[in-house]
Amino acid sequence: MSKLFFKDEESMYEVIKNYLVDNGYQVIIDKPRGFGVKFKALKGWIIDVIAVKKGKNLEVIAVEAKNNLGSSSVLDALSKAEMYRNVCTRVYIAFPESDIHFKENKTIVQEIRQECERRGIGILEVGEKCRELVTAVPSSLRVDMLREILHEFEKKATSFTGFEEEDFARFYSEDEEDIVWQKFKLLVQDLEQRLKAKGLVRTHEARGTSWWYSFSKKLSLGERYFDVPHFTVSFWGEGIMAELIVREGPYLNTLRRKIKKNPKKFEKILLGLKNKISSEIKIMERVHVGGYQTDSSSEYVVYSRFIDESHIRRLMHLLQKKSEKGKIWFWIGHLFHLHDDETHSNKLVDHIEKFFDALMEIYTFIIDNGSK
Repeated sequence: MSKLFFKDEESMYEVIKNYLVDNGYQVIIDKPRGFGVKFKALKGWIIDVIAVKKGKNLEVIAVEAKNNLGSSSVLDALSKAEMYRNVCTRVYIAFPESDIHFKENKTIVQEIRQECERRGIGILEVGEKCRELVTAVPSSLRVDMLREILHEFEKKATSFTGFEEEDFARFYSEDEEDIVWQKFKLLVQDLEQRLKAKGLVRTHEARGTSWWYSFSKKLSLGERYFDVPHFTVSFWGEGIMAELIVREGPYLNTLRRKIKKNPKKFEKILLGLKNKISSEIKIMERVHVGGYQTDSSSEYVVYSRFIDESHIRRLMHLLQKKSEKGKIWFWIGHLFHLHDDETHSNKLVDHIEKFFDALMEIYTFIIDNGSK
């Protein structure tokens, strides 16, 4: 038995969290105070520890922790746990392992066990590790209640855990888009840290009719983000788009000169994408449609898995042309579709990073020596 002493209930939260995380749950704890999840249906109470596991059947666990077995602590824990059963599929109360196994507490522990078993409330004993003493009885919740739980949980999330298919419908809802925006920000924050190590910095972001962030080399004085070849990650109604964009301008002119000087190198780089990533490669003619908006008036598309020398010759030919109606863009992108497993996983950032890594050779080929 652990003799670990908890000076307050907050010091128990991390042990409980680790136990739930080890069992496949996403967890939010009320630390610092006031950060935890609160529901309108709970009199403004904030749950000490809440855990969610998504799958065929959504599981939501609430834990009310107390660092002693005093009568007021026990009654308060039972009262809150009873209320939590209205909004969570399983509910536990948690006490220090040392208190539960203290000889003088044998009678009160037995009474608590009996009362919890009668109410369907579980008990966790917390020491250096956490252990289930009494199993909580699952309860069924209304769909609207489960939706509110997820909304509240996702508002408090501190790490990206993947998108749900319904998030791509929420994108169009003024009432629910903030939840999705928070998820998207968490994804980008994780990605941004990884890209910094590759010499890429965030250069722009937008949240309007479309959501996106751009990354490139650090901009020189006077450079605008869209004039420099940049990677973007954007949220669409169909999924998450990752792109490399090179717009008409000094850098595209540099690419044209490099292709003329060394077409074989450009060909080799593009052929290398065939076995690295799945992507679309486009030469687009973009025309101004108002404000900062442009649209494609024409485009030539090649899919990386089918690309060959004839496609690359066509791409090089189109790149050398000057548009009379608009501006030429060189674009490589991949859509992580809303139905794809990768999009629903916390590993989505790994897949986006891998995509950008595969494009670093072509990116470096373009930006080397600046716009000279």
